[in-house]
Amino acid sequence: MYSLEPINLDNVGSLPALKSSFSTNLESKHISFLDILNRNETLYKDATEKVMKYAAGENIPVHEVMVAMENTKLSFQFAVQVRNKLVESYQEITRMQI
Repeated sequence: MYSLEPINLDNVGSLPALKSSFSTNLESKHISFLDILNRNETLYKDATEKVMKYAAGENIPVHEVMVAMENTKLSFQFAVQVRNKLVESYQEITRMQI
């Protein structure tokens, strides 16, 4: 039948180190709420275009349509949460006594 070979962990030290492309310095990237809204608009247009192409019978995979729609949905939910935090912060500032 089949034989199971043991995993050799002796060469673990020779594995290449993983490099992160994510910058840990958050101060270097400033994103405004307008940037978030513009990104939402771009994602929405892209998703709408893919849905229309799929509905028209063009050769576009259904998973691409679904991923585009989910990206748009998540981006919109993120923008709503950011807006809620901005409104909450504004209300907190207006309640402060000077």
